[in-house]
Amino acid sequence: MEHQRPEPQSNSLFYRCARCIIVRPLLNMLGHLESHGNENIPTHGGVLLVSDHLSLLDPAIIGAAVSRELHYLGEDTYFHIPGIGWLLTQLNGIPIKREKPGWQSLKRVISCLKMGNALLLFPEGTRSTDGTLGTVKEGASFIIHHSNVSTIPVCLKGTDRFMPRGSKLIHPGKVSVTFGTPLDFSALKGIDERQELYQRISQQIRRAILDLQENSR
Repeated sequence: MEHQRPEPQSNSLFYRCARCIIVRPLLNMLGHLESHGNENIPTHGGVLLVSDHLSLLDPAIIGAAVSRELHYLGEDTYFHIPGIGWLLTQLNGIPIKREKPGWQSLKRVISCLKMGNALLLFPEGTRSTDGTLGTVKEGASFIIHHSNVSTIPVCLKGTDRFMPRGSKLIHPGKVSVTFGTPLDFSALKGIDERQELYQRISQQIRRAILDLQENSR
């Protein structure tokens, strides 16, 4: 059984200092960050960013590419590590079990979005091992269905070379983040069977990210 935690809260000063003083200067020093389609991200109100996942640095890179303060999902085990857990919390991290997210965790995620926050989600649930987009988990579809906020597909390029999977070193280079247009799920409203609905939402998310990948080559 999961312990209940307080609802997500903004830590704007800490977040902005980390973003402006540490992350962006570090990216500028070690590489070159490009972002495209930022106009597709609403300036206010709840919004969910769904992105492919290539590197441990992806959350920081996407956070540096947008002007809005982001909230993040993180494997709950990291939040129990002294120091690391505190830092993740200060950076708007929300702990969640990767394989079987509990109802309380999902409620916190949905609540975070309904409170008008921007949240980043990697719908595959883990980093890609070979750069290809894996299966989109239905947990992402559940969150989208119950939060009813704008959903923006995101495509990363170059982060797998910037900090490869399994590496603890950063390799200087160019990285880019592309934000697509909001997904339209209105054609799925007539589907009553939840399992089919979540599968169709997952398929649409995956198709949108793949399209961004194809267009960014």
